[in-house]
Amino acid sequence: MSGVLDTRVYSILNRYWKFHSFRKNQKEIIDAILSKKDIIALIPTGGGKSLCFQLPAMAMEGCCLVISPLIALMNDQVERLKSLSIAAEALHSGLDKNTTDLILSKFINNELKLLYISPERLQSTGFSRILRKTKISFIAVDEAHCISQWGYDFRPHYRKIAIIKKLFPHISIAAFTATANKKTLRDIKMYLELSNEIVFRGSFFKKNIKFGVIKTEKKLKTLELLLKEFRGSGIIYMRSRKGTEKLSSILNNSGFDTDYYHAGMDNKTRTEIQHKWLKNKTGIIISTTAFGMGIDKPDVRYVIHYDLPTSMEEYYQEAGRAGRDGKMSDAVIIYNDKNLSRLKENHINVFPDHEFISSVYNSLKKYYKLSTFSGENLVFNFNFDNFLSFSGYTTQKTYKAITELERYGYLELNHPVRDSFGILKITVDNNTLSGIEKTDKKGHAIIVAAVYLYEDLFSIHSPVSEQKIAAKTGLSKNEIIEKLTELHKKGYVYYQQNFPEIKIIFKNPENKEINTQELEFRKNKLKYNISSIEKYLNYSNCRQKFILNYFDEKIKSNCNICDICMKSDLKKFSNSDFNSFWEKISNFDFNENTDLTDLAFMDTYLNRNKNLQMLRKLIKEGKLKLTGDKIKKVNG
Repeated sequence: MSGVLDTRVYSILNRYWKFHSFRKNQKEIIDAILSKKDIIALIPTGGGKSLCFQLPAMAMEGCCLVISPLIALMNDQVERLKSLSIAAEALHSGLDKNTTDLILSKFINNELKLLYISPERLQSTGFSRILRKTKISFIAVDEAHCISQWGYDFRPHYRKIAIIKKLFPHISIAAFTATANKKTLRDIKMYLELSNEIVFRGSFFKKNIKFGVIKTEKKLKTLELLLKEFRGSGIIYMRSRKGTEKLSSILNNSGFDTDYYHAGMDNKTRTEIQHKWLKNKTGIIISTTAFGMGIDKPDVRYVIHYDLPTSMEEYYQEAGRAGRDGKMSDAVIIYNDKNLSRLKENHINVFPDHEFISSVYNSLKKYYKLSTFSGENLVFNFNFDNFLSFSGYTTQKTYKAITELERYGYLELNHPVRDSFGILKITVDNNTLSGIEKTDKKGHAIIVAAVYLYEDLFSIHSPVSEQKIAAKTGLSKNEIIEKLTELHKKGYVYYQQNFPEIKIIFKNPENKEINTQELEFRKNKLKYNISSIEKYLNYSNCRQKFILNYFDEKIKSNCNICDICMKSDLKKFSNSDFNSFWEKISNFDFNENTDLTDLAFMDTYLNRNKNLQMLRKLIKEGKLKLTGDKIKKVNG
């Protein structure tokens, strides 16, 4: 029987994924799932985690229920599966009722092989009733580290996944994570109520990634020098949306081929940018952490962190998006002391305490005039700026407090999913509107299309999709925005672009007790995470050793390819090295802006320390002259 099973597994692998063999542990994990065993699989980034549950889903009867924490991750994976002609869908809060009903209909009629859901939906009474009508093959828990407070992205609702065992006591559970230490693995087992699970653990060692850290006050210059050195496709990670846009503009003006990507962009734009990068039509993506999860691009040659990550788990996952094809790649952090101070300030110093979270919660209730007996699941429009004006609280700390209230189930913020929209109201009567047709045919066509798509535009300020109006008129979205802005200035309409319509849902507006101990634990864990990043930045031994030790894995020898291993080999230089370097300097095209950084990066950034030593010798010998931070060659 196993021979027949093997034949079918390889047939599915080749038919849908066009592969002929498996990576390490993949076949063993798939066999265990097909044998209906509970498993925990720790597969570091780039190890082919998704295939381990997607392939057995195709080989088994029924639908695999995939529990995932992020809408972006769900959408990316479903889009990828559909491109492979695999019947997959994702249910999340950003879908309209018609789309949700259509997906549920497919699910009930056994037309899906994989259905991605959030852990919150799993606990819904209505969804539980639907589950009883379907055939489930097995449960896959993706990003399972979210179940543990020791995991870097703890989600309390993940702890209630075991409720599925009461509905389907004989269904197996397969938990997957790319980043987990012993404590996290122990929590995964406990909260999923696993007893005879098989644990698969891959190595965190990356034999083809050169990890490096550059501390410099000249971050932009250092980045540009790295980009000139590196070849191929790359990712630059930043923390702020505005930062990605600004850096992309600067680098493009310097002749680099970049684009930016963040969660604040509309779905169509994000998809276009992602597609161009996947097809190598764009060389470099500058992104927040919204980019990368679920994206399978094997030929990423470098990942650069221009802003500091908040944990080693986050860093390892993002850095691991380089070199998935096994070829040599780079993972570099560029930082200075200000970046480290800002990281602590933005995360540790603004972490809200019990008293402040309670105060924000009470202020929200006063803001919406909620009484003790107002009921549950009350929905309101939420304007963050207006609430700040009402409460008098500071931005960052208040946002963190609301995040904590959301994390622990007191309330929920429902952001519009990806598609941006504007607010529109027609401020003139029908007679005036008819007159516009003679002087501004495009403007008139846009208003007519908007009236057709949306009711009550003459009486109320309504949210509208510029993309839908564009599709109705045959114009581009940018043309719609430009024309509506023009009509607004002329007084024909009221129009506001990118209106931040966010819904706030009070799960229960009554006072609740906040778990002070759990809150304190999370704050201490945050301190620990950032402290680990700081130690990594200042580490003086092999960087891969540090990473592996962090994840409870030991290696005896150094990696011999990271910047520290290379630095240890470069403490001394021979006469031959020095003469060769001087020859390069002699032919270097100096200008008034040339400084030590330019010359230190003459060949590879890994040699910069050796090059700096030789530069100091050349300065001492009078062959180069250093004035401030500028350097020039001395004639003669």
